[in-house]
Amino acid sequence: MFDQLSDGLDPKKFLILNDLRLETNSTNFQIDSFIICQGTHFPCEIKNYEGDYYYKPDQFFTMNHTEIPNPLDQIKRSDTLLRQVFQKKKYSITIKSNVFFVNSAFTLYQAPLEKPILYPTQLIRYFEELNARPSILNDNHYKLADELVKEHKPSSPYTRVPSYTYENLKKGLICGSCYSYEILPGENVLICNTCGGEEKVEDAILRSVRELQLLFPDIKITTNLVFDWCKVIGSRKQIRRVLKKNYTKIGNRHCTYYI
Repeated sequence: MFDQLSDGLDPKKFLILNDLRLETNSTNFQIDSFIICQGTHFPCEIKNYEGDYYYKPDQFFTMNHTEIPNPLDQIKRSDTLLRQVFQKKKYSITIKSNVFFVNSAFTLYQAPLEKPILYPTQLIRYFEELNARPSILNDNHYKLADELVKEHKPSSPYTRVPSYTYENLKKGLICGSCYSYEILPGENVLICNTCGGEEKVEDAILRSVRELQLLFPDIKITTNLVFDWCKVIGSRKQIRRVLKKNYTKIGNRHCTYYI
């Protein structure tokens, strides 16, 4: 959603770098999207949180009072590290970071108005106003973009995947928001008993299939495999129906799998 909105910015006025992973003084950090234009540049922290949350000074909570990482702390840290990168490159640059909540089902209560937060209902207007800003790109802007791309780390140093097998991994659906295994099954919706987050059963099944494909690229996706992986989905027929709807069926009867 964020990419669709930012793609509407005038390419003659703006340069956009996505998923930048940078390092300074042996410290790594990531910027979801960095918008370069005349004057102020805009690092963007993008969140896809769903459900109801509330704000207390310097803290974010779910409605059942579970604390989650504060996105405002993330942009403060990223801003500090990004300025260090610019100082080493002898760039004198103004930046203004914001946290973008892009999920239309997200609500945050009690947040102060002055915080650099943009809500789903504000995104279209924000990009329209940004696009209306006067901006003329020059060689320095393209040079800055090239320098940042050169500094980009293709893979995260924190990605150290241990050896694993299907048998030794814990099975069961996890909450897409807080990663808890405490999922309460329902006919059409699953509810997280930890944070209260909700997810459609079909979406949860498809998310589980993507997990399996990521962890085991060569594995054949079958109804029984997904049933065993999900645990809380009690109906093989429901899983089979979702797989048939979203994937291509290969084979028949006991040799059926989906791609």
